[in-house]
Amino acid sequence: MVLSFTATLEINSRSWRSASYDSSKGDVVMNDWATKVAEKLKEQHENDQLQTTAFLEKQRLKKANGTPRWLQVREAVKKNCEDLNLQMQKTVLTFEVVPNVNMRVRADIDGAHRYLTSSFDADRCLLEWSCDSDSTHGTFGMATTGDGDVVFVQGAVAEPIAPEAIAKKLLNSLLRVNV
Repeated sequence: MVLSFTATLEINSRSWRSASYDSSKGDVVMNDWATKVAEKLKEQHENDQLQTTAFLEKQRLKKANGTPRWLQVREAVKKNCEDLNLQMQKTVLTFEVVPNVNMRVRADIDGAHRYLTSSFDADRCLLEWSCDSDSTHGTFGMATTGDGDVVFVQGAVAEPIAPEAIAKKLLNSLLRVNV
């Protein structure tokens, strides 16, 4: 005895077709919907894997290049301190020796001390800074560019900013000047 049956499902859509089962052969014929969904799910999975791989590569680049970029900021701050002191012919800014992940600058103005403190969190790829004299503070994140370079960014639109520009911004805040 051989049983054979066909199930047909008709819906008001041309993209749906019936699936049938032939019990004598044990074959299931998939309809177009199942094929299209399977293809779409596979495509989504591949896209997710590519996005994850791209994200991990960006994170790797930021971690590998973040500390060197931070050290560029520190060097620019130190050089600006030295240059201002030469121009003023006295010590106005003192770049204090602290571990490389931190930075501290003391400003001596009219007998008062002001401090700029800053640190770089390599795990979060984040530069944080504050001036204790007037409670100004901020952060700079990191991003990768299209060519794989790593830059500091600021603001809601993540605008790139060079280490030298960060140094000037920090010292301007410390000195309360806008240059």
